[in-house]
Amino acid sequence: MVYHHFQKTLFAVFMLFFAQILFAQNIYEMSLVELMQIEIVTASRYNQDATQAAAIVTVIDAEEIAAYGATRLVDILQRLPSVVPLFGELFHNSELLVRGENGNENHILTLINGQPLRSALGGSTSNIAFFQGFPVSIIERIEFIRGPGSVLYGSNAYTGVINIITQSATQNRQQIAYQGGSFSTYKGSAQWFQNWREGSFVLSAEARRSDGWPVQYTATGTVSPIAVDIEYADASQNIFAQLRQKSLSLSLYHNTTQLTGNRLGQIKNDYRTTAIDANYSFDISPTVDLDLHLSWQDDFLTIDQSELQDKIIALELISQGDFHKDQPYQGHWLLGSNIQRSHFDIHDKFGLIIGLPENKYAANNSEFSIFGQWEQSISTQGQITIGAQVNKAENRDSDIVPRLAYVHNFNSHWGSKIMYSGAYRAPSLLETDLDSAFLIGSRKGKNPGSPTLPPR
Repeated sequence: MVYHHFQKTLFAVFMLFFAQILFAQNIYEMSLVELMQIEIVTASRYNQDATQAAAIVTVIDAEEIAAYGATRLVDILQRLPSVVPLFGELFHNSELLVRGENGNENHILTLINGQPLRSALGGSTSNIAFFQGFPVSIIERIEFIRGPGSVLYGSNAYTGVINIITQSATQNRQQIAYQGGSFSTYKGSAQWFQNWREGSFVLSAEARRSDGWPVQYTATGTVSPIAVDIEYADASQNIFAQLRQKSLSLSLYHNTTQLTGNRLGQIKNDYRTTAIDANYSFDISPTVDLDLHLSWQDDFLTIDQSELQDKIIALELISQGDFHKDQPYQGHWLLGSNIQRSHFDIHDKFGLIIGLPENKYAANNSEFSIFGQWEQSISTQGQITIGAQVNKAENRDSDIVPRLAYVHNFNSHWGSKIMYSGAYRAPSLLETDLDSAFLIGSRKGKNPGSPTLPPR
């Protein structure tokens, strides 16, 4: 019985036709061959044809986003295959279900232009403002990798990777837009794109507000049925800016979101997130380049009058290059390392989170990783990919995450991908230092949590 199940699984993996690569850029005008030659960057952290990428990828571009009429990021993400938005511990549409895995446990990694967004607060509490408030009008395309991406992106790239790629200033232009709809919903946005000889500047600002939709139901399973009447109102203001000058790139993302209504009732919640990223790249040789990334992220959440805040700073160094370029048996290699330091503070004034009135708590954590990948054409039609990442979280043993794939093009219309990849997720500070069934719902007991909780 097990043997037959294995046969079916292997067959299903082997017959992953490239027709699964979805893209919407003038889709009705593009031939099948053109669709197969779309370049993506998320699968291996460099530009490559989707047919050669060792990943199952879906791409949604700005034209399709406009056709959706989407005003929020979550409206776009719910159209991705294998993705279902869920109601998290607190908020509506604050978690993503990917291939049946709940996003509550930080199993989905979100990137902005290839740089991860992470939070010690946990999956749903950190995602809600991002899903509601990220400026949709600045998105050039979204690349979605179904399956683990831990070898190249580390912790949390467990069941999927979502890379939001923003528009570039290829020409000078300005744009102002306004939208309105039911439930007193409106959104205003403005963009400014400026280009010069050796650099560019992009600025996008958006504001959105909605009275939301009312929810009425009767909660059972208690001593007596409880009538619940909640309106999920929301408002958000956000800004995205990016400056590029030669080999230097600086970007800023700031969002403030106000929410009314959650599982606790008609309670007001405020969320603020700020992410700053600096990237410097230079060529070591004609075929080898080096990238240095420094990122800082600050998240702040209030639930009624209880406050949660976390800060993360990360430094990443990546070197990659080609060998035998423009030859039949060409290859690509990548080596990198990442170090991350995170900190959170909680002031639980009314015992909503920790469970004890006037409880304050703080914790720190560090993580380090080294990763590498090698891709090699072994014929004019086939390519192999081998990679691994070594992760070391504070007070825990190191873990190794492998990746192995073979991609074969039979012709310009048909191909197959056989892939294996490990997934990795380091425990968050909420899980290791704070026992809160309200937020993580996984353990019983008193504060602190499980300091020796192993990675998944």
